[in-house]
Formats: sequence, structure tokens, C-alpha cells
Amino acid sequence: MTAAVSIVIPSYRRGRILLDTLEHLLKLPVRPAEILIVDQTEAHPPKVLERFQTLEENNPGPGAAKVRRIVLFGPSIPHAMNIGLQEATGEIVLFLDDDIIPDENLIRAHVEAYEKFPEAWAVAGQVLQPEDGFHVSEVRDQRSELGSQKTEDSGRRTETGNQEQGITNQKPESQICSQELRTANKKLKSSLRRDLGFQFNSSVPAWVENVMAGNLSVKKDFALRVGGFDENFIPPVSFRFETEFAKRLVAAGGKIRFAPAASIKHLRAGSGGTRSRGSHLTSASPAHGVGDVYYALCCGRGLEQILYLVRRPFREVFTKFHLTHPWFIPVKFMGELRAVAAGCRLHRRGPRLLAGGLRVILISTVQADRPNGSMVRYGAMIRNALELHTPYAVEELNLSPSQAWLDRFPGPLQTPLRYLCIAWNARRLLPKQRNAVLHLLDGSHAYLLGALPPLRCPLTITVHDLIPTLCMTGELEGERPGRGAQWILKQMLKNLSRADAVAAVSENTRQDVCRIAGMALEETCTVHSAVDVLSGGESGAPEKSPYILHVAGNNNFYKNRPGVIQIFRKIRERVPVRLKMAGAPPDASLCEQIRSSGLEPEIEFCSNVSEEELAGLYRQAAFLLFPSLYEGFGWPPLEAMALGCPVLCSNAGSLAEIAGDAAWTAAPDDVAGFAGYGIRLLQEPDERRRRVEAGLRQVQNFNLQQLASGLTGAYTMAAERFSE
Repeated sequence: MTAAVSIVIPSYRRGRILLDTLEHLLKLPVRPAEILIVDQTEAHPPKVLERFQTLEENNPGPGAAKVRRIVLFGPSIPHAMNIGLQEATGEIVLFLDDDIIPDENLIRAHVEAYEKFPEAWAVAGQVLQPEDGFHVSEVRDQRSELGSQKTEDSGRRTETGNQEQGITNQKPESQICSQELRTANKKLKSSLRRDLGFQFNSSVPAWVENVMAGNLSVKKDFALRVGGFDENFIPPVSFRFETEFAKRLVAAGGKIRFAPAASIKHLRAGSGGTRSRGSHLTSASPAHGVGDVYYALCCGRGLEQILYLVRRPFREVFTKFHLTHPWFIPVKFMGELRAVAAGCRLHRRGPRLLAGGLRVILISTVQADRPNGSMVRYGAMIRNALELHTPYAVEELNLSPSQAWLDRFPGPLQTPLRYLCIAWNARRLLPKQRNAVLHLLDGSHAYLLGALPPLRCPLTITVHDLIPTLCMTGELEGERPGRGAQWILKQMLKNLSRADAVAAVSENTRQDVCRIAGMALEETCTVHSAVDVLSGGESGAPEKSPYILHVAGNNNFYKNRPGVIQIFRKIRERVPVRLKMAGAPPDASLCEQIRSSGLEPEIEFCSNVSEEELAGLYRQAAFLLFPSLYEGFGWPPLEAMALGCPVLCSNAGSLAEIAGDAAWTAAPDDVAGFAGYGIRLLQEPDERRRRVEAGLRQVQNFNLQQLASGLTGAYTMAAERFSE
């Protein structure tokens, strides 16, 4: 057994019986690394306190568990379990009730379940109750194992049972036919009711979607990833809190293993505890139903959620007791209606989870069927960085209609329709999101926030550049946007401040945001993009003559493609070299300039190149020529450096910041300066080698781990400002 196990025991007003439980745990043959008592009792008798102090001060020998008591005020099971989860040092955290007798194999069985099923994020153990005479059940009204089977409604690998209620004999797996599997799957309950009736005194292992918190172990990192336990389930609302946690964990991609070998006897102590007490049959209190209502609102979807909530009040009053005591029906029904109102209030407030467990929802405004492009690439890069280097659970939400749908309409209508659909989807979907950090990947769509009600979770916006705004203000000499575009740009600038954090892809862009949008520096941060080394191009045939490479994804003015032709013409006067222009096909004005230059035979356009083809172009180029008038970040210089291609770029926008000392830089309009540097790179091999080595060092500063660290800082800033 290699995994370290921390036992966490929430306790409330059960000091004496808790000491008995500790005595049993300390005698187990396989002992935990530590036992954390999260004690919410206001005051203990002196003898109980003395015993706790003795246990804490006792210096355990090798292999013995250290006991630590954490004192909290105000009873709450989810809060106590969250505190224990955060304080635990073991990679596996085992939650136990304070009134149990553990099986001697308890800890070993939990750990062995993770070793046998590494895909499990949590393990639920067997719980034997005194009202059942501590009986082990062989009959279960839920799924049990028939082997691996993907169910239609969940799409996940599940193991399904062949026992229905009333059937006591099981067939071996080898005798189970596909028809029985199909029958079992058809009888699976809805996602809300699935495994609610699971018999935790069963002896049959299974994959489940419900747990009992009194014998539950979790992988600490994964439990923190989903936010721990929802603290909206406060007393006396704690009913269903562990089920909600289980559903959330499964929704995040986890699996829960029921391991009957990890067994406890639950004593059900008559005093203490934080759950709702009293008869639920005769009470008008909402306490007995609000937890179930809140669970349905959190985990249900659409019609299933509505039916669950509508049926509950009637289900609660259609009992044998109410048939013989009908005068309690209106009382109980009133309590159920109050429970629905209370549950709705809790749901409207939003979950109370651990901050470290917030999901990240990446909000894209790019057509889902668009195969490439800078924003497609940026979204994939963000997802990779978060999944590889952070504990966040990452989801995607696309607000744009598909290009296939837009193609049904005439060309002039496609852009307005796309923007209208994005606005409609933002209005419809974003206010519903909870328990997440929203990340709008393209800050040019920040205008959407003006039409939205206050969001219920933190929002981070990435700003890539403010080129259209700079053209509108006259700071760049590009075409001035039309009136409609100007209105959108002004709304974008106005609503950037509604974000809880603005992440700029470069320090230069961050300064532009603060200067033009009037934001304070502490409301923004710089999160440099990452650069992956492009694959391919290693085995291509060497070029017969050297060439200069230029890469641009579009023909926009700031790419300065006419300047590339002028610089190439100047270099060509001294050195016989060719020019390859990769990216967007040339527009009419660029074609005319090339024809008038007389260099048309020496210029080659490489359009629609694949990643492998672009990598080959970088590897064999004499150098990359990149005299842009402005860049918010600038990927091509770093891509070139990563593949051993020297870089000659402008010092405009963020390029001096991104390229650093590894590239030779000049003003965008300094044709002679660019030409002089280019001639040196072509004629001086030693200088070219030094530029290559400097580039390989510079590109190391822009990796996925660095990007993930920057994003974590931005999300933390957003969460802190949202909670203020």
C-alpha cells in the first residue's frame, strides 16, 4: 500500500462516542497517515477534552496515525468536510462518521480499490445500519456489475447488474447474454434518480453515482478540482449534499467505485449530528425537503428537473401514514411548497464551493466548424495549458452559429446574422453559468456584456489587440471603421471594465487597454501566449537557392506586406535571393505592386499551407522578415525561433517585447535598415548562427506551463474581485 491516507471525521456534540470511534481506528492493522477531527461542538465535558488533548499531544511511533483536532463554530457537514479536505496531507482523504465501528480491512480496501481501478476519483464503502441488524444485502434495486457497458444516457463506461428487486440468485458474467444487458440498461433511472436508492449494505461491487459521506474516500486533487462539497447544504438542509457532490464529480469526468470490502458499522447515535430531526410526516417545516429541491435544481436539466420537483410534494403526502392521518396532508404539503421556495432561493444565490474547484468555461465566438485561424488556435492552446498544468476542470461554450448554417444565407447577411446569434446566445446562456470562471477568449466581443444581467460567476476577458480602436482614434493609419463598427468598438471599451479580470496577451496590449479603456493596472494582467514547436519539415529536400520568408494570416494593412516587397527589392539589389510569402493569398493591390517591381518571378506565394509545410518553410528559410506596423502578440517570430530560423522584425506594438534581444529589429518604415540587417544575415554565417541560438533561448519563455501560470493568476484575480 503506497498511497498516504488522511482520515477526516466531522463531529458535532458526540465527544464520547467519537473517542470510541478513534479507539477503533487507532487499532486498525493498516493505519492512516493522520486522523483529522473537525469538531463543531460548542463545549465538551472536561474529561472528553482531556482525552482529546492527550491524543493530540501523544507523539506516535513509526506507522502510527497522528491525531489532530480542528475546532469550528457552527454545525455544517459540508463545511467541516471541506476544511478537512483542505487540511489533509494525504493524497487520499477518507471521510468517516463519528459513530462507527470500522472493519479491520477498511483502509486497505479503500486503497486497493484505487490501485485496481485507477480511473476512480472516489470510492464509496459499505455501510451497515443497526435497523437492518448490520445485515449484508444481496438484493439491490440498482445497477450491479454485468461487465463493461456504455449506457445510452451517460456515454460513460458503467457496470450493470442483473439483479432486479426480488431476484436473489446471480448468474456468472459468462452466462449473461446481451439481451439481459439491454433489459438492464432500459431500466436505468433518470440521471437525477439514478442510484438514489442504492443499498450501501450490498456485497456486490459497482460503479455508482451516489455516495454516503460516512464512508467515502476521494482523491484529494480531484475533489478540490470540482470544488469540494457545496456549503449551501447547511443544517438542516444537509439532505442530499453527498449525492450532489457525487453527481458533480461524475459530470466532471470522474468515476465512483463502490467497494463493499471497505466496510463500517454505522451506530446511528441518538444524540448530536447536524442533519434535520423530527418527523417529516407531520411537519410544515421546509427543512425536510429543501435539500432535495436544491439538489434537483443543481443537478437536473430541463423536463427531468421540472418533473422531479412537481412530483416530490405529491410523493411525500401519498404515504400509508397520510392515508390514515389525512389531516396532516395540508400541513405536509405546505412544508413542501416552502421547501421549493427555499431551494429556489439557494439555487439563485449559486453554489458555495471551494474557490480552487471552480470550473473554467472557455467562451468562444468562432464558428464551431471553422478548421483553423488564430482564435481557433488560441482556444486550443488555452485548453491544453489548463488541462496539462492546472487542476481546473475545463469546459467550452461556443456562442457562434456554425459556418454551414450561415452559408444558407446571402453573403452580406452572414456577418450581421453571426453577431446577432452570438448576442442572443450570450444573453441566453451566460447568466445561467455558476460555479465557474468564465473566460471570454476574444475581447473584441466584450460589447456583449452591455446587454447582460449581472453574471453569477467571475469573468475573465482576453484582449489580443486594439487595432480597430487605434484606427478609429487615428493612432494607426488603417481604414477608419464605419459607424456601426465604431458603436461596437465603443461598447467594447465601455464594457471591458465589467470583467473581473482583463488578461492582455502582451504588456504593450495591457498598456493600450489601460490607456484607451480607462482601466486601472490592478484590474488587468499580462498573460503571454505560448508557442508550440510546429512539427514536420525535418526531411524535406534542401532548397537550391536561399529565400526570405514572410508569414501573414491576412492582408490587413498592419501586416505591412507592401513594406515586405520594398525591403525584398532593396536586398535583391545586393544579394540574389528569393521571397516566399506564406499565409493569405495576395489581394489586388499587392499583386499590382509585385508586377510593377519587376520581381514577380522571384516571389512565391504559399497559401493554405499545413502545419507541416509551414514548419518546413521556417526550417529552410534564410530568415523571417516580419516588418508589421502593429502586433498584439505576434506568433510567427517565435515560431521561427523555435525552428532555428533567424528573425528580422519591426519594433512596433508588442514585437520588441516578444522578440527581445534574439531578433534584429527596426522601425516598420525603415526599409534601408531592414535591408542592411537582412544582407548581413545572408552574408555572415557566424552572425546568423548567433541569432539562431539567441532565438532558441528566447522561445523558452513562452511555453504552456508559463501560460497556465498566468491564467491561474488571472482567474484568481477574477475570483477575488468577484467576491468583493
